[in-house]
Amino acid sequence: MKIKKKTMIISTVTILIVGISIGVIHHQKVEAERIAQEEQDAELKKEKESLDKAKTDVDEAYKTRKEEDIKTAETAISKLSDNQKEDKTSLTDKLTRLIELLNQLDNVNEQLSKTEKSKSQADIDATQQLIDKLTDDYLKKDKESSQKKLNEIKAQLSKESGQAGQAKKEALTTQENNEATTQSETFSPTESQYQEQPEPAYTPPVDNETSAPTYTPPVTGSDSNNGGSQGGGDNVQAPPVTGQDNDISGTTGPNGWELDTQGINNANGWELEPGGW
Repeated sequence: MKIKKKTMIISTVTILIVGISIGVIHHQKVEAERIAQEEQDAELKKEKESLDKAKTDVDEAYKTRKEEDIKTAETAISKLSDNQKEDKTSLTDKLTRLIELLNQLDNVNEQLSKTEKSKSQADIDATQQLIDKLTDDYLKKDKESSQKKLNEIKAQLSKESGQAGQAKKEALTTQENNEATTQSETFSPTESQYQEQPEPAYTPPVDNETSAPTYTPPVTGSDSNNGGSQGGGDNVQAPPVTGQDNDISGTTGPNGWELDTQGINNANGWELEPGGW
């Protein structure tokens, strides 16, 4: 009986030890699994947070377009784990596209500035080509704004070209008018060329009673054919009257003298009547 009782005690103890061992092992396994799960959960949480931050930073870069925000997004993407390769690739492509679009927009703005200064048709065409390439919806408003600016430049250039053309036309018209005026002045009589000569002033005859020259009658009996009567040293010779014959009795000569054929012959065959002036 004692042996049987002892065997039962040993069996019981063994069962207890085995049971306890199994329980300990199970507990350790469960604990290990719990710890592993917690670590996994923590890692997943960290990865999720990293992914969320990367997405947020990329969106912020799209919103602000600032260089510093783009760099922040690049850093956030680089921190994604190997378990997030797909997300990492997607965000990298999205940020790369943003950089490409911003570079494209920078080229448009730079060309617009150049066109505003030059206003040349070549620069206008080059700017239009760059604007036409802004096909992404993200740059829709930018494209509209850039096109509006270019249209304003085109309108201004057209206005200035029209004004220049009008000025050129007016200058040409003025030149033609000036040439026509010059030709007219060249072939038309001028006032100085055809100025009327003033009529000689009329001098009325001198009054015989006050201004007639003193006449000294010639010596009586002189020969009428000797070339004229000889008077005093101050005798005045009457001027000849052309177109008349010698019979000019009663004719008034120059300075109021009266000529009479019955007077004394002068050097031209006229006979002067004493006292006839």
